[in-house]
Amino acid sequence: MSESTCDAPASSNETALPVPSPERLLNGQFAPGHTNISPGRPKGARSRAALAVESLFADGAQDVGQKLLEAAQNGNVGAMKFCIDRVLPRLGARPADFELPPINSLSDVLDAHTALIEAATRGEVDSAQAKNLALMLDLKRKSLESIEFEGRVVAMEEHMTKALQFRGRAR
Repeated sequence: MSESTCDAPASSNETALPVPSPERLLNGQFAPGHTNISPGRPKGARSRAALAVESLFADGAQDVGQKLLEAAQNGNVGAMKFCIDRVLPRLGARPADFELPPINSLSDVLDAHTALIEAATRGEVDSAQAKNLALMLDLKRKSLESIEFEGRVVAMEEHMTKALQFRGRAR
């Protein structure tokens, strides 16, 4: 099949191929150098079906909400659950109500873990908070280990440099 463009429509006895145009090849692909950049649907635009459904509910939304509240007040458990789930805000994470000891060394991390476990057993923090705080303490431990390791490497490099300098003088 030819890769040229064609403006003539396909004849009636041919199979149903796309009608070639200046921007398309005979096989339906875009011609080289042609960009088909169309803006498409604008952001935030809704379909006609969505707009129709929205207009239907806009008229009766007040009545539906009132009936839902009445059903909840009359003991309908599903309506109660819906009202609680949708109307009341979900409880987010609340701050922990205890203080960790200061953490300046690796041994302080152990003290902080101990304080966290004791606070969890006393009920000062819930299990989810304790888990998140334990993860934070573990990150602190890892950072302290990295700092300690870096200090050891620097000390070892200094020691090796001095040893090589001494060895060079001894010869």
